[in-house]
Amino acid sequence: MDEKKITFVDQTFRDAQQSLWGFTMRTDHITPIAEVMDQVGFKSIGTVGGHGMTVQTRILGEDPWERIRLLSKMMPNTPLETSFMIASLASFDIDTPRSIIELWIKRCVANGIRSFWNCDYQTDMETVRYFSEIAKNEGAKNVGGLMYTFSPAHDSEHWHARPE
Repeated sequence: MDEKKITFVDQTFRDAQQSLWGFTMRTDHITPIAEVMDQVGFKSIGTVGGHGMTVQTRILGEDPWERIRLLSKMMPNTPLETSFMIASLASFDIDTPRSIIELWIKRCVANGIRSFWNCDYQTDMETVRYFSEIAKNEGAKNVGGLMYTFSPAHDSEHWHARPE
């Protein structure tokens, strides 16, 4: 890889709607621009993960797998990327069994996701590694996100502590 090359990942279909619209961007909002986005040359284009898929199903009445398949066809040159959390696919406070998250990763790849961004903030690196291996074994890339923040709970002692 050329070390001087700069690449970009577009997060409009994921973070822009997550932050501004609470995941309520419908598929027909995305499809008019999808082919143009494919021509830009992004390294990947992010799309919603489990939480967004929940909203897409419950609120919008859409099939999230159909959206992935459609966008994969409309953007054949740009890998679709999604994110996962190691504890839950549907909510921040409802645990999802490991086997369900594993199945979800496999179905994402089968429907057109080519890259995963793990956004789990290093709380359980062994489980992060486990799910990352599943994505890799299914033929997808896995990008680990490193998060850092200042807060009363995230002081120097916290960052220097080693997990048990």
